[in-house]
Amino acid sequence: MNNWYVYMHIREDLNETFYIGIGCKKNYGRAYEFRSDKRNIIWNRIYLKTKILVEIVYDNLPKEDAAKKEQELIKQYG
Repeated sequence: MNNWYVYMHIREDLNETFYIGIGCKKNYGRAYEFRSDKRNIIWNRIYLKTKILVEIVYDNLPKEDAAKKEQELIKQYG
């Protein structure tokens, strides 16, 4: 099914991408989930310092394609 998406979290203070992820569509829930118990310590430290912007980069993809795009973006942004 083509219901997967790739998203980026961007630090508002630096306008810098710091997280790339994928999720399965349910109102883009994973992309907008800002619960600290669902994220790693680096993500949480950034969240405490600044606002986080969300950008849906790819949408309506099969899971395999979303995973490939996620890896490409991780290589690009580090």
